[in-house]
Amino acid sequence: MRLGSVSFAGILANYRYVRGAMVIAFGVLSHWFLDFVTHRPDMPLCPGGLKLGLGLWNSLPATVAVGAIMYALAIWLYLATTRPRDRTGSYAM
Repeated sequence: MRLGSVSFAGILANYRYVRGAMVIAFGVLSHWFLDFVTHRPDMPLCPGGLKLGLGLWNSLPATVAVGAIMYALAIWLYLATTRPRDRTGSYAM
């Protein structure tokens, strides 16, 4: 049996480290959705099940556009949720 990230989150939950388990579970889930957008239909929801994927990698312009949008959203989220500690932080991230 392979110990994957999802089962690791289950182990953390059993040790009552719920916050850590939730962070890992969210990371696995969000990574799956990002892979769903980029991969060709080769990702099963369960072993032997229907294989899913949108195949964004087949189009270089679409890949660059989606990557740029995701990067811009990440920068916006960072700037919206953090505050500078000093003057340097006001001018640089």
